Amino acid sequence: MPGDLDCLRSNLGSKFDKSKKEDSDDFSEEILSDLIDEGYKGEELKAAFAERRAMLTSAVDNLIEEARNSKSYDSFEDMLEDTVDEEDED
Repeated sequence: MPGDLDCLRSNLGSKFDKSKKEDSDDFSEEILSDLIDEGYKGEELKAAFAERRAMLTSAVDNLIEEARNSKSYDSFEDMLEDTVDEEDED
């Protein structure tokens, strides 16, 4: 799982690295398109865009943190067994 975490961090981190200005990797076009479809214009569009970008960055940071703190399993079967055991406890 550590290798998977490194891969996730690398893939997500490169997409949301604030030092990079690669338009194709930051979802700006998709965010703008959605906001325009929702009727935002002018200053409201700018403010909503900044808010959505911040939310997206925060969500990715949370995903990375969850991955860091998740349990490590030797196999998929071990993970499923643990999940079943947790459901039995509830």
